[in-house]
Amino acid sequence: VDTHLYDLFSAPAMQNMGNYEYWQGSTETEHHYVAYSEGIYVGYKYYETRYEDKMLGKGKAGDFDYDAVVAYPFGFGLSYTSFTWSDYKTTRNGDDITVSVKVTNSGNRPGKDVVEVYYQSPYTEYDIANKVEKSAVSLVGFAKTKKLQKGDSETVSVTFNVTDMKSYDQFGKGTYYLEGSDDYYVTAASDAHKAVNNILKAKSPALEVDGDAGFTTKLSVEEKICNQDDVTGITIANLFEDCDGTDWQDNIKYLSRNDWSVMDNNGLLVGELTGKGNSMDAEGLEYKSELSNELKAELEKIGYAAAKAPEEDFAEPTMNADNGRKLIEFKDKEFDDPEWDAILDQLTLDDLTRVTKLSGYGTAELQSVQKPHMTDADGPQAFNSYIGNGVRAGGLPIEPIVAATWNQDLSYRVGDIMGELCLWVKAGGGDLTGWYAPAMNIHRTPFGGRNCEYYSEDGVLSAEIGSRVVKGATDRGVMCFIKHFAMNEQDRNRMTDNVTWTREQAAREIYFKPFEASIKEGKAGAVMTSYNRIGTVWAGGNWNLITGLLREEWGFNGFVLTDYLDGVYENIDQMLAAGGDAALNVNNDKPITTTGAQAHTYMRRALHHVLYATANSNAMNGYDSTTTVNVGTPNYYYIMMWLDIAVGVIIIVCLTFIPLKLFVIGKKKKSVGKNADGKGGK
Repeated sequence: VDTHLYDLFSAPAMQNMGNYEYWQGSTETEHHYVAYSEGIYVGYKYYETRYEDKMLGKGKAGDFDYDAVVAYPFGFGLSYTSFTWSDYKTTRNGDDITVSVKVTNSGNRPGKDVVEVYYQSPYTEYDIANKVEKSAVSLVGFAKTKKLQKGDSETVSVTFNVTDMKSYDQFGKGTYYLEGSDDYYVTAASDAHKAVNNILKAKSPALEVDGDAGFTTKLSVEEKICNQDDVTGITIANLFEDCDGTDWQDNIKYLSRNDWSVMDNNGLLVGELTGKGNSMDAEGLEYKSELSNELKAELEKIGYAAAKAPEEDFAEPTMNADNGRKLIEFKDKEFDDPEWDAILDQLTLDDLTRVTKLSGYGTAELQSVQKPHMTDADGPQAFNSYIGNGVRAGGLPIEPIVAATWNQDLSYRVGDIMGELCLWVKAGGGDLTGWYAPAMNIHRTPFGGRNCEYYSEDGVLSAEIGSRVVKGATDRGVMCFIKHFAMNEQDRNRMTDNVTWTREQAAREIYFKPFEASIKEGKAGAVMTSYNRIGTVWAGGNWNLITGLLREEWGFNGFVLTDYLDGVYENIDQMLAAGGDAALNVNNDKPITTTGAQAHTYMRRALHHVLYATANSNAMNGYDSTTTVNVGTPNYYYIMMWLDIAVGVIIIVCLTFIPLKLFVIGKKKKSVGKNADGKGGK
C-alpha cells in the first residue's frame, strides 16, 4: 500500500468529504449537507499549525508526525538550478511592511526563484474565548525573480499592509479584528514549512528544526478594528453568523487549535453511517444526520421570501418608453449615473423576462435599447462550447498549473491570451463576450471533483493568480463569469439540494478571498453563483451573499448569473429578490413571476446590471450611434448552417466513394495475372 495515498486522508476536511444525507427516521430525504468543520485549517494551515504546536507542546497536539503525512509542503518547488538567499531586510513605513531578499543563482543553469512571505499572528486567550482561529503561518505575499543566469542576483521585495494580518472575529467583534501584540512574526521562505521553522528558530533557538531566524522579523502591532471595506467604505459586519448549522443540529462541531485531539478518531465527523455504503467502494462511505421538520420546512421555502431580503416598498417602474436612447451611449458611464433611467424606461416586459429567465450561454439582443446578442462560452482553459459560428478556440494549462508558477505577470498573460482569442472568434463572425471562467473555489481536499479548475488550497495564492487572469481577459473586453460563488468545493451532490455549514471566519478568510480580489483588482464584469446552499439559503438566491457581500460591501455592479438551472430548489424569483440577474437556462419551462410592481422592479434592477456589464464589454466593439440592432437570427448563422451541411455531405461522399473506389481498384488488380514469360495475361 502506498502510505502517502493513505495520508491524503489525514487532513481534517476529509472527515466531512463525500456523501452526507439528511434522513427522517428510516427514510432518506432529497436533502444533503457538508460541514466545513475544519474551519480555517485547510491544507498547510492544518499541517503547519499542528506541527508548531507539537514542537512547542501546545494545544494537545499529541503524537502528530509531520513527516509521515506531508511529502511536499505548500510552496515547495524544484528547479534545474539552485539559489542562495541573503541580505534579508524588513522595513516599515506606517502600516506598510516591505520584506526584501537578495536572490543569487548559485547553480549552473538559468532559472527563476520565488520569494514567499508568511506571517504569524499570536494565538491568545481572547482568541480561545471568542473562537477566533489562527494559523501558525499564513501566506501574505510573494514575488518571482526574473530569469537569472549563473551567478546573477536580484533583490526581490514584497510589500503588504499590516491589516493583511487581521482575522475575522465572528463571535466577538463581529468584524475583522487586528489584535494588539508584540508577538507578530514575518518571514521570507521557500515554502510554508520552512517559514514555520524560521519562526520556531526565532522563538526558541535551541529547537532542532531546519529554520533560520535570520530570515524572520518580530513586529509590534497596535489593536485595530478593521470594519470598513477598503474600496466601498461600507461597514463590515456578520452576514453569515447563522450558517454554521449549530442552531439546526447538535452533532456539528468545529476544530480549534486549542484542542487538536478533537479531530482524532473521526472526532469532527458530522453524521453516522447510513448502512448503504460501508466501504471505500465506487460509492464511498455514506453518512446521515437527522432532518428536523423545522429545518426541512426552511429548506423547502421558495420564491421571493426564500432569499431573505430586507423588506421594501415597490412602485411600478416605467416600461415601453420612447426615449430613443441606445446602449452604446452608456459605455463608460458610471452605474449610478441618473441617465440610466432613460434607457431602462425603454425596456419592455418581454425584454425583462427573456433576459432574466433565458440567459443560458448568452443573453438576447434587445431592440428596444439596441443591445446586441451576447454569446457566452464555458470551459476553464478553453472555449468548449459551440458558439454562433461553430468555432472552438483556446487551450491553456489548467488553473493549478498556472498557480504553481507563482508568477503574477504570466497569469495576467493567460487572461490576455483568452481575451485575444475571444476577439479572434468575434472577428471570425462570432460574438464571444462572456467566459464562464475562471473558477475561484478552493482545493479543500485533494478529491474535489473540479480541482482542475481551481487554483489552490490557499485563498491568497488563488486571489493573487486568479485576479490577474481575470484582469488580463477583462482588459480585452471579456466578461469573466468568475465561479462558483461560493463554497463549491466538492461535486458529490453538487446538483442536488446540498447545504454547506460553515463559520464566517473560514468563509471570509479563505473561500471568499479569491472572488473579492477578482472583483476589486481583476475588475470582473460577471459572477456565476453556485448550486449549494450557504447555511439554509441557496447561493444563487441568497441576499446576504449576492447583495449584502458582493454588491454592497465589495461594490460590484456587474452581471450575476446562476449556474445551470437544474433543480427544484433553484428558483428564478428567489434569485431576483437576492440581487441576482439571470438564470443560466435554455428551457422555457421554468416559472417566473411577471406581474406586479415587485416583479417588475426586480427585473429592471437585473437588466441594469446586465446592460451595464454589456456596455463595458467587447460586445459593443464596432458599435456607434448609427448602428442598428434588429431582433432575429444573424445571416451568418444561416451561412454557417449551410456550410456545415455542405461539409457533412462532402464527408459522407468521401467516406462512401473512396473505400468503394479502392475496393474496385483492388478487384481489378486481383484479376490481372502473369504468364510464364512474365508478361501479362488473362
